[in-house]
Amino acid sequence: MIATVKIIPLAVSRSAVEAAASVAKIGCMIKVMPFRRHTVSLIATQLPSLSEKTMSKTARILSGRLMERNSLLLSETRVAHSADAVAAALKVEIETRPPGDHMIVIFGASAVVDNNDVIPEAIRLAGGAVERVGMPVDPGNLLVLGRVGDIPVIGAPGCARSSSENGLDWVLDRLIAGDHLDGLDISRMGVGGLLKEISARPQLREEPVRGAHFLDGEAASA
Repeated sequence: MIATVKIIPLAVSRSAVEAAASVAKIGCMIKVMPFRRHTVSLIATQLPSLSEKTMSKTARILSGRLMERNSLLLSETRVAHSADAVAAALKVEIETRPPGDHMIVIFGASAVVDNNDVIPEAIRLAGGAVERVGMPVDPGNLLVLGRVGDIPVIGAPGCARSSSENGLDWVLDRLIAGDHLDGLDISRMGVGGLLKEISARPQLREEPVRGAHFLDGEAASA
């Protein structure tokens, strides 16, 4: 199933139907964008408070996320939790990246506080641009999106150390499908951006089927 259209009342006004039809005539309302195979480099920063076990688990979970999207975790580099160290690692990854689609994911040992924190500052020091710090999706609101040249760089939120759905999944879906993201796209994710199950609903939803990203007009949802 790609999409559904539901009308809850038993009847709907002709004007509402005609308005919906006029939107449909403008162009394709839904596109199915297959995932394009990407290679991904992981840069992880270290602090004494972060255990080796947690860092290894983070890499394993990221690898699983990427495999669901027909992509491969190519390497993991661990560096000190400083802008200079991360920037140096970014430059190496950019210079040695393989041919084809590639991106870089950075897991910081501590959460991003503001636009001058380690990860966004490192992206700028490496010659890149920061598109967005923070996103209106929970869990996952402390994500950073940037770019060095044509390579997307994602500062992953701490919650992405877990396999539960979070904002990183939404960003990966769109980037791996070949969609270009900017700060405005991230801000639009606030519509439907509460991802956590509530206690009143004890039955968890079924796992989503991975393999493609569904793009509805300009607003996307995984």
